[in-house]
Amino acid sequence: MGLWITIITAFIGLELIVYGFRQKDRAAVKWILAAIGLVLILFAIWVATPQGTELISHLNWFKPKN
Repeated sequence: MGLWITIITAFIGLELIVYGFRQKDRAAVKWILAAIGLVLILFAIWVATPQGTELISHLNWFKPKN
């Protein structure tokens, strides 16, 4: 599951960076989207490490209903 989180997060981050730098008229939006994209890519890199994988495994996003 950590692999898919890494891939999806990195892809979304890259898309935000590309979309942000395509903004010609709105300079503030350009840098905000680029910063959010960079944070997402850094999160994806961190999740790819053993410490990040351990954190993701302990989050229990998919809890079984009792």
